[in-house]
Amino acid sequence: MKFLTWPAIAGLLAALLILDRWVLPVTPGGNPRQEPISYAQAVHTATPSVVNIYTAKLVNPRRSSLLENRYFRRFSPPESQRQRIERSLGSGVIMTRQGHILTNNHVISGADAIQVLLQDGRSASAVVVGTDSATDLAVLRIDLPDLQPIEQGNSNTARVGDVVLAIGNPLGFGHSVTQGIVSAFAKAMLAVGEGPPSGGTALISVRDADKPAAVRVAGELAALGFSLAATAGTAAVLERAGLAVRRVNKVLEGRPHIVDMIKNDEADLIINTTEGRRAIEDSASIRASAESHRVFYTTTMAAAEAVCMALRQEGDQTVRRLQDLHRSIVA
Repeated sequence: MKFLTWPAIAGLLAALLILDRWVLPVTPGGNPRQEPISYAQAVHTATPSVVNIYTAKLVNPRRSSLLENRYFRRFSPPESQRQRIERSLGSGVIMTRQGHILTNNHVISGADAIQVLLQDGRSASAVVVGTDSATDLAVLRIDLPDLQPIEQGNSNTARVGDVVLAIGNPLGFGHSVTQGIVSAFAKAMLAVGEGPPSGGTALISVRDADKPAAVRVAGELAALGFSLAATAGTAAVLERAGLAVRRVNKVLEGRPHIVDMIKNDEADLIINTTEGRRAIEDSASIRASAESHRVFYTTTMAAAEAVCMALRQEGDQTVRRLQDLHRSIVA
C-alpha cells in the first residue's frame, strides 16, 4: 500500500504547487483567489450569435449496370423515385443585424435547401449571398428580426498565445465550447508552400465598405516595402490618404486590365473583396488567374490584416518537422 500512497501524495503536492504558482490568479494582497478562471461570460455573450445550419441535397444514386439490361429495367422504379435526400449540418456566426451569416463553404456547397436554427429556438430558410471555395467561406442571409450579431474583435491585437474559443454544434451533439490558443501566424500557409510574399507589388481592389480598412493595410504594406497598385475607386481612396498607387483597369474597363497584370507576373499579392452576385462573378477571372500564376490571394480584409501581422513578425518563419527539432535537441 505504501508504494501507492507516496506517489499519490507526491502527485497531489506537485498539482497544488502548479496551481499556486502558475494557474490561480493572485490578488493585490498576494493571496490567490479561490474562484476558478472561467470564460462563462464570454461564452454567454457570444452564444446568441452562433447558429446551427442544416442543409438538404437531392442526390441521384449511382446507376447500376444491371439497369442497362432491358429485362431488369422493367423492375426498376422511375428515376424520380430512386432519388434520395442527403442531409448535413454545421455552424455559423451572425455578422450583421440584416441577417448575414458567415459559415464554411463546404457546409452549404451543393445544398438545395438551407435552414438556420438560432439559439433562441427560431429558425428560417437561408439564401446564399456568396461563396469562396479557396478560403472555404460562405455568406448566407436570413430574414428575421432582432438578430444579435457577434461582437468582432480587432485582429491586429491578436498575439501568439492568446486564448480563443470555438462555439458550435459539432456532429449534431448539441451546443459545445472548445478552448485553444493562437499558435502562430502564417505557419499553415508556409507549411503548404503558400507563404505570403515578403515584397513586390500588392494589387488591391476592394468594395466600398472595406476601403477604410484597405487604407490601413495598404499603408502597412507600403511600410514593409511593397509597391501598390489598385483599381480606380480603391486607388482614389489610397491616394487621398497620401499613398503612391499605380492605377489599373478592371476587366470591364478595357485592356490592359487587372487580369493582364496578373498574367504578366506584375502582381505578388492580391487583396480583392467583393459584394453582390455580379461583382463576385466579375472577380472569378481574377481568382482563376491568381491561382494559375500562383499569386498570393486573399478575399477578406481580416485575412489581409493577418498577412500584414505575419509579415511584421520578426525571426525565422521556416517550418520545420518535429522530428528534425527533436534530433537537434538530443544530438
